[in-house]
Amino acid sequence: MGFNVSGIAINGNFQGREEQLWEALGFNVVFEKEIYFEEASSNWKDDVLCDVYFTERGTLIFLSMDRCIEGYSIPDQQCFTFALSETSMAFNFEYAEGSKVLRRFMEVNGEELSAEGTPLEVELNTSDSADKIWKQIEVVLGASFWSIDPAAKAYCYQFKAKEAAPVPAPVVSVVSQTSKSEDFEMLSSEENLAMLLKTMDEKKDQKFRFGKFSLMFFQQEDFNEIELNKLKAHPSFFRIERFKNFSKGPVYIVTMKTKNMGFLKSIIDLLRSKNNR
Repeated sequence: MGFNVSGIAINGNFQGREEQLWEALGFNVVFEKEIYFEEASSNWKDDVLCDVYFTERGTLIFLSMDRCIEGYSIPDQQCFTFALSETSMAFNFEYAEGSKVLRRFMEVNGEELSAEGTPLEVELNTSDSADKIWKQIEVVLGASFWSIDPAAKAYCYQFKAKEAAPVPAPVVSVVSQTSKSEDFEMLSSEENLAMLLKTMDEKKDQKFRFGKFSLMFFQQEDFNEIELNKLKAHPSFFRIERFKNFSKGPVYIVTMKTKNMGFLKSIIDLLRSKNNR
């Protein structure tokens, strides 16, 4: 099955300063219990869990994939946010020093979807995206992930209920762009359908966002298997639904767990690529 892990590597040891850490990250968590590193680093972390391991000079936090779609930063610290899924061959990371983001990278099934900033030194020595992530974790922590004893002590925290990742409204709960700005407002169900129909009559594609979720509209007869596999392998994919009864033909509404419009553009470009291998 491979590794499917995500989290944050920080170059400062926050043991004994946990409250400072949670405040800097904006986390509202409560301590649950001590656990082994093997459990802390297990695949597919539940969204309510936040498991922490301390190295001599660093802090390694394991979070759900959803919580690592976008990166974190801490003043005066190096932060490396990563999401690695060998099952879906999806790799995403962001590296920041203080509040300055120096590098963002995303790859799915060998397709580079996003690459911003100057490549990290570890990227110059390997073309394997998983290896890039493991090596940068080592650079930031000062210790290799593989050198950590599975029986080493780690700490399990849980996000309080109000901090659980938001559950998106049903896919028909669409948001509409206001006429004067890029702000978005939620519409009621009846308005949704009317607005959707009007939107699809006016434009071929649309994309909207609300909270941490975004919707993309595609007017086409069908997605081919390659397109669907690329889309579903994307780390931020949530759901896809097909609606038939529009004046210009079937419409697909795709829900993505991201508010980063740059990612959405890269996804659209990928799906429209003529080089669908």
